Amino acid sequence: AAAWPVSELAGPSALPELLVAYQRGLDQGHDNDGFTAALADLVTVNREASREILQRLTESSDEPLRKNALWLLEFCVATK
Repeated sequence: AAAWPVSELAGPSALPELLVAYQRGLDQGHDNDGFTAALADLVTVNREASREILQRLTESSDEPLRKNALWLLEFCVATK
C-alpha cells in the first residue's frame, strides 16, 4: 500500500528501494498486485529517468533485483 505514495513523492529515484521491497513481498508470499501496478505506473509516467536507473540495476550482483529491473524495463518502452 505504501508503494503508491512513495513512488509519487520520490519518483524514479526510489526504484532501487521499491524493487527491494517488492521482492521482499514476493518472498513473503504476497501477490503484490497493487505494488506491481504502482511500479508499472511509475516507470510509464517517467520513462526516461526510470530507464536510466533500471539499466544500472540490471548490472546489480543481487539476482532478484536484476531480474525485477529487467522486467520493469519492459514498461519503459513507449507504446503507440
